[in-house]
Amino acid sequence: MKNGRIAILLLSLVLGIMMTIQIKTAETSTGGVVSSQKARQLSAELKRLKDKRENLQEELGILENKIKAYEESQASSSTVTKNLKEDIQRYEILAGYTDVVGPGIEVIIDASQPGQDEQMLTYNYEMLLSLINKLNAAGAEAIAVNDERIVASTEIHLSADAGDNIVINDKPVKAPYYIKAIGNADTLEAALNMRYGIVWEIRQYTGLKVDVKKADVVEILRYGNKIEFKYAQPVS
Repeated sequence: MKNGRIAILLLSLVLGIMMTIQIKTAETSTGGVVSSQKARQLSAELKRLKDKRENLQEELGILENKIKAYEESQASSSTVTKNLKEDIQRYEILAGYTDVVGPGIEVIIDASQPGQDEQMLTYNYEMLLSLINKLNAAGAEAIAVNDERIVASTEIHLSADAGDNIVINDKPVKAPYYIKAIGNADTLEAALNMRYGIVWEIRQYTGLKVDVKKADVVEILRYGNKIEFKYAQPVS
């Protein structure tokens, strides 16, 4: 746009110089007196040059409007792309398909003394389910048990085929258990440590040691399996 204005300015300057030369030439050839015919010719030439300049200015205005429209379109497109990217990232987090990091809590369930049967929680794995439910209810945005991401399709059960171990996401998980959750650390900690809550129950009925601590940085890995839908279809 700036180059177009400069071009018009230069063109006007050149036209002005040409008109001045023509007038000087006419004055010289007629002794300083311009004939009416020559005056009409100069007037017509001046009008033609003015019309040409107006046309160039109009064309420049059209080009400026096109550039403005293109810039607005690009800005709108960038906004749409940014919003789509943010939506995809949010749904990836919800589905567990991306690594996440944030504040939260870390829980360790382990033997409280040497020789203690660490399998006590294995045979009472519903307590582990209850602990995960408490974290979800407290607003946890991501949860993992021994680095197995908990998602909507996650199954937790006891399997003799896995050596009487808890199975999470089709993988056997052995004690000690490391549970990580991302969310409001104060809320998550309070939900687990409430009086007669799930942590109290694990300690009371299994005798295992349960440590709950808040952390400024908790890293949780993505869900490692592929989620496939055989029967569910989106509603048109």
